[in-house]
Amino acid sequence: MFDFFKKLFPERQPERTESITMLSGSNGLTSTFSGDLRQSDVFISAVHAIAIHASKMTISHITLMDGARGPGDPRMNRMLGLQPNPICSAAEFLYKCASLYWSDNNLFILLERARNGSVLAMWPLKPSSGQFITDPSNTLYIKFLFTGGQTVILPYSDVVHIRRIFHGNDLLADNNNAIIPAVGLSTAQTNGLTQNIESAGTIRGILRFPQQMRPEDLEAQRQKFIGAYLKPGGATIAALCANYEYTPLDQPSITIPADEIEAIGKKIFNYLGVNASIVDGSFSEDIYSSFVEASLEPFANTLSQALTVKMFTDREIAWGNQISVDTAGRMAFASQKTKITALKELMPLSLLTLDQALSVLGFPPVGGEEGSRRIQSLNYVDQANALEYQMANAGVDNKLKGDKINEGN
Repeated sequence: MFDFFKKLFPERQPERTESITMLSGSNGLTSTFSGDLRQSDVFISAVHAIAIHASKMTISHITLMDGARGPGDPRMNRMLGLQPNPICSAAEFLYKCASLYWSDNNLFILLERARNGSVLAMWPLKPSSGQFITDPSNTLYIKFLFTGGQTVILPYSDVVHIRRIFHGNDLLADNNNAIIPAVGLSTAQTNGLTQNIESAGTIRGILRFPQQMRPEDLEAQRQKFIGAYLKPGGATIAALCANYEYTPLDQPSITIPADEIEAIGKKIFNYLGVNASIVDGSFSEDIYSSFVEASLEPFANTLSQALTVKMFTDREIAWGNQISVDTAGRMAFASQKTKITALKELMPLSLLTLDQALSVLGFPPVGGEEGSRRIQSLNYVDQANALEYQMANAGVDNKLKGDKINEGN
């Protein structure tokens, strides 16, 4: 599989490099990313839930000039919005990015460029470790070590890099050591429950033999009894002859209070920034809105800025080129009452077309000129025309008063 990705990596690697010593005292070297945390069902369930919702976001190329947003390059938008690389759909790409971001705290995306510098594809990377280095010209590189033992040095200018907990290191996110004890307790709870269930189906006791036996014969009989009755999944009723005397022993069952299990899970969820109801799918409209604002929108904002800086030159950015990462689906989880209230407030301001309003309610679009039509309440007036509107009304009122006076005469 590595041969497939060889074409992505530069054939010419820098000949002379040196590690970086930063102001924080670190050397820009990250240890193995925290893959062990994903052995925990609680941790991986939380990360999966976040990534699933992140996969509903949309990435697009836009132009933004004088506050007006316009569509970007159609070819680039097809790549961003449909298939960022030949083996990933846009949803899978976003899922992978979010999963790496919340699991490892560092997200690395390699940009595959054409000869003219334009981006052809984007590849999320899962290295075992990484180290920042420079060459004699002070060009910044990052040296990746992958699980298969392959080492690759990539120009940092071709790697989109965003960090989740960015505090102790000047270039890399902090590790996940802070949550390892809680994850360990969660795993121990799961293992304890499993062992308790297995032990509940086996016999415990003392096996006595009335006659003297050689140690090796005694051990053979014991092993035979264990194989028949004491192994998990073995028989739960023993049939003994007069040669055996079995005394059962009561083994207290080990129970873990539900509140303790919930407390450990909550610590993991809080560390990842997700509510338990998001993980199990029982979230309400308000909880989902808070989750989007607290977790998904910061991720989308950071990813948008990082992609923009690495995909465009300074001149292109000055001309308004941006990569937009938009959170999607928030209104999909709103109640029908909330949707109708939002439409009542937005439609009179001419902020939505008829098709956009229909999509909020889950109805098919009308299409054509009718679907793109906007309606506006006459209770609102453009600020620039407000004075003229008021003066016109004042003129009408004065004319009416004059007519009444003339009628009286």
